[in-house]
This record gives sequence, structure tokens and C-alpha cells, in this order.
Amino acid sequence: MTTPKNARRRTKAMSPAIKATGIVTNEADPQSWLFLNPMREIAMPAGMVFGNLRKSYGLRINSAVEFGRRKLQPVAPVGDAHAVPWPMTAERHDVVLPEHADDTLAEPRALLAAMDATAIDKTLLVYVTLSFPHATRVHQAFEAARAFAGKLARERNLASLLVLHAPGRVGSANPPHCHLLIGPRAIGPLGMEHGVYDTDLCHDRGQKLIVELWKEFEEDG
Repeated sequence: MTTPKNARRRTKAMSPAIKATGIVTNEADPQSWLFLNPMREIAMPAGMVFGNLRKSYGLRINSAVEFGRRKLQPVAPVGDAHAVPWPMTAERHDVVLPEHADDTLAEPRALLAAMDATAIDKTLLVYVTLSFPHATRVHQAFEAARAFAGKLARERNLASLLVLHAPGRVGSANPPHCHLLIGPRAIGPLGMEHGVYDTDLCHDRGQKLIVELWKEFEEDG
């Protein structure tokens, strides 16, 4: 039986992949929604990833809320994935806030929504993945990532959502790794909505800076 032409067109339009000017995004893969490790000449620690989630990438319109929810749900939850509060399937998660951040931002969805609501520049969030191939305990990996986020909060006044994935739970050989979803605007006494953008991180060159900050963090012990 021959498929009608209009049916073929509908099938193509419903494809989860979106392609524009050489950029292909896939709804099933949030990491395709941004350009990762843009500075190819930078030597990255094993498993480290850097990128800026921008308002749009190719033809895709992004949001911090959707990106964060997908990271918090690496395995599809039972029931409504959008239920409030979100059903989390990540190994662990937490929010690290700078001194002047409002307490309401300690809730992941609230922090992500604030990133969207205060986005006047292209960058919605700065995305960093830290990998822990030599971790002997999952909690050690998480506490190391949390301490690094604390450094960003103290030194740069940036808020971070941490999401720990433990692929071993589903039989994968990949090591534990922690995603940091970092608010791009410094939070001072007047709040995120009045904060300046961390222009060093909200740029491709932020990749080099993150590597340097991580190296500094490791050296400080």
C-alpha cells in the first residue's frame, strides 16, 4: 500500500530532530540543545563538559526550566513528568546559593524559572559537567561538585543547581558525574534581576576559565 504524500510530509514534520544551518537538535537529547566544548584547542579533564544554554539554538527555543527538568529526570518518571513538585530520578540534586540569594531560590524549579525570567541576554544558564572516574563513593563525587559550586557562589556570586547522575544504577560503565546548571547573573543585595552577567563564563572562552577554576579548586584541596 502506497503512503499518501501528505502523510509522508506529516511524518517528517513530527520528527524529534530539528535541523537548521548545520545545527541538529533532538528532543530526546538535551545536550544537543547547546554547543558543547566550543574551544576545541582546550585540553579538558576527563569527562568535563562546558557550554552555554542560550535562548535559541538552531531552530530550537530553549528554556532553563525544561533543560533542568530533563537533567533531573535522566530516567523517565512514572506518571506525569511535569507534576509539581517534579518527580526526580537523578541520583542526587541540590542548589547552592550565594550570600544574597533569596531563600525561595533553593528550590530547583524556582531557581530555573528565575534564570528564564531574568534572561535579558542570550545565555539562560552556564552548563558544566564534572566527571569522577576515580570516585570510591558516590557521595564523595557529589560533595566535591558541591564544594566547587560553593567556590562559584563565594567568588563570583553565582547560583548553581547540581544534578548527580550515577549511570551504574542502570548497569552502565560510565562513572558518576555531576551537572552544574549555573545562573549567568551574579546575585547581589538587589537580587538576580539586577545582577550583572558573568561575561567571562557566558562566552566560549568560559570553557578555559572553568578548566582553570577546577584546577585551582583541586590544588586547594
